[in-house]
Amino acid sequence: VHQIFRLDTRNGLSDVLAKRVAIDTAIQHTQLENLYVITAGIVPPNPSELLSAATFKEMLKYLQKEFDMIILDAPPVMQVADSRVVATEVDGTILVVNCESSDRDEVVKARDQLTMTGTKILGIVLNRRAHRKDKNYYYAYQ
Repeated sequence: VHQIFRLDTRNGLSDVLAKRVAIDTAIQHTQLENLYVITAGIVPPNPSELLSAATFKEMLKYLQKEFDMIILDAPPVMQVADSRVVATEVDGTILVVNCESSDRDEVVKARDQLTMTGTKILGIVLNRRAHRKDKNYYYAYQ
């Protein structure tokens, strides 16, 4: 995200959670009206611990008062615990699945992991799907 919007990666989420910077310092305005981003910041040695701490919950409460909608981008569910920790603190989760490389059994396991934490799964987004040039395929959809 920081590359798309050409944002500074210093003073990001990890810095806020480690109490090195204030949340208002980490919030960056993008070129799009009413779109703000907090970058990840420097990867800490203990990301799951920072996300599990009260500081993360306090930060989310503050952001809920300041913004209409908050979208958190988290790492793959099955690779690190961070996503499962974050999922327990949000209203809902959207599972993003790579059509080219995701194994069906792994997707089911990821869904099950989220469900076991009490996470509400809002849906699944399939990305990196090869474009079909079939005449019977819905003509306006890409």
